[in-house]
Amino acid sequence: MTELFTQLTSEPALLAGLIIILAFLLHGAMTHRKYKEWLDRQTRPDKRVPLYNKTMIQLWGLAAVTVILWFVSGRSFEALGFQNSASIGFWVITGLTAFAALYFAWNLLVMQTSPKARQGFQKQISQAGDIDLVKPETPRELRSFLLTSVTAGITEEVVFRGFLITTLALWMPIWFAGVAAASLFILAHAYQGLRGMLQLIPISLIFTVMFIVSGSLWPCIALHILVDIGYGLMMATVQRHAEDDAALDMQAA
Repeated sequence: MTELFTQLTSEPALLAGLIIILAFLLHGAMTHRKYKEWLDRQTRPDKRVPLYNKTMIQLWGLAAVTVILWFVSGRSFEALGFQNSASIGFWVITGLTAFAALYFAWNLLVMQTSPKARQGFQKQISQAGDIDLVKPETPRELRSFLLTSVTAGITEEVVFRGFLITTLALWMPIWFAGVAAASLFILAHAYQGLRGMLQLIPISLIFTVMFIVSGSLWPCIALHILVDIGYGLMMATVQRHAEDDAALDMQAA
């Protein structure tokens, strides 16, 4: 225990980063219900835009603080996960990310013409926990959601993969560090409720494996942005065809 305390205090900047991340998660867990209640009281259109804007400010702020503390600790930008050289693992993970991009593009194309595909996705969303805080319902909300997706893809990967895994790996095996970081990433999405958090486990572990195997944040950032934007566009597609699909259901009945 004494040895662990000595190791922790030997890296004060990184320890401060860990504390700030934990405080950020605690604040989010304590305030998301307040935001949900605020959202329920709103009647104006585009009511989620202020929440998206606030989320982007908070995420960029958290990422900036952790990166500054990383530099203060005497470490390089490359050591954070922004590698200049590419390993075999990097190219394998990059190839899988490109395949995932094609998969999302295909699904989005199918959903444009298939009521059955939209119905299946709607069912999937209904089982994804409480996503009312982030689900866009107007064109302006969708635009803000897409910007938030890019923000989350960059900042959350820097914080929860680059900073957290690399920092925790100083004091524990790399895979233990990965699991710990993945757990905190899931806790960061507590606003989705228990069901939503459980459904985040696979993708969180995928991001973790991608980072450890490739040694780079670039594929993780690309896939994270792709997943968030893909789901946002799919939700918008379902909503855009909602009336037509409802009419088809009534005819079928």
